[in-house]
Amino acid sequence: MGTAQRLGLEYDSRITFAELLTRFLADPASRQVDALVIGPWWQEGYHESSRVVADLAEASDRLSSLRAVFVGDVGGEECEISWIEQSDMTPLLVASPALEGSWASRYRTAVVSNGSGRVQRAKLASLGLSGTFGRVFLSGECGTAKPGPALFPRALCWAGCPASSTRATGRPGELGVTDPRSAENQVALAVGILQGLQAYCYAYPHKTAYRPLEPPIALDALWSTEGRESLFLYVHVPFCGLRCGFCNLFTRARPAESFVTEYLVALRRQTASVGEALGVRAFARLAVGGGTPNYLDVAGLRAVLDAAERLIGADLARMPVSVEVSPETVDAENLAFLVGRGASRISIGVETFVEAEAAAVYRPQLSATVDRALGLIRDSALVRELEPLSI
Repeated sequence: MGTAQRLGLEYDSRITFAELLTRFLADPASRQVDALVIGPWWQEGYHESSRVVADLAEASDRLSSLRAVFVGDVGGEECEISWIEQSDMTPLLVASPALEGSWASRYRTAVVSNGSGRVQRAKLASLGLSGTFGRVFLSGECGTAKPGPALFPRALCWAGCPASSTRATGRPGELGVTDPRSAENQVALAVGILQGLQAYCYAYPHKTAYRPLEPPIALDALWSTEGRESLFLYVHVPFCGLRCGFCNLFTRARPAESFVTEYLVALRRQTASVGEALGVRAFARLAVGGGTPNYLDVAGLRAVLDAAERLIGADLARMPVSVEVSPETVDAENLAFLVGRGASRISIGVETFVEAEAAAVYRPQLSATVDRALGLIRDSALVRELEPLSI
């Protein structure tokens, strides 16, 4: 039996995908790899996969055992699925005629997914893969969400083999099954390959819109012709406990503490810069959104509101203040702090009160958690408005 290998660049990687591939090929064991799973191949600015295809085609003589390639094992923290552009795979197929494109002839295969069964099976049919996967295992059926471990024993039971004889595509830390490079593979679990393939459209600018302008345009010049007597101030907190399956917003799940610190420093710097560019101004309201603002502790929330009040001049005592929260991170301490700083409207991310529906969109929240959060908010008499968010 051969082995599967995942190749992908990490966040802030200092090497290119070509250099990563070269390092991999330098290992004699690479000649025994029969399946490659390609993760993020870009460093900073996203680009489509033609260079990856060319690099793999060029290395085909050193990948003599290769029988399957999957390009695009990318999570929401690395790139939105709707932004990924696949290129022509023909050069790779020509260079590696032994590629099978599917493991169905050699393995019992299954998809482990957080999506709905109807949608996942429709995706399989639209891609011509209805006969490729023997089973679709859904988080909603198990009362948990990937990477929760309950899904995998169920899939392995169906396959009739222990975890030690399982090949899994994806990142080992998210699977809870086994290292995908295990040499004793009998079963392939294609974990979440179909997640997010169904197209949808957001009105938010593409991430490539956020780039240096050439030539640069001064902020004070941009604001010079705009009315500044009744502004709406919005502060974005780009952190969450997890990224929901439907989310296409700018956020980072479970960030390192150092990253949060860097964000707060940057927020203060940018707030002061915008305030200087605005000149004489007045604010009519403030909204703090995300992400999940109350993912921050009280010290972090204080830093955000201090920046709005002291660095840019929003008088929180004299305007409506709205804050988005998540049920999982609502507690009496942060709620009391927000109310004490003037919050009068709470937008809580619930989406649905049906647990199976929440799990299907990878928002694995329990009704008891939602009820507890709503009770805490209700008991905060100074909060005058409550809005359950539905995106």
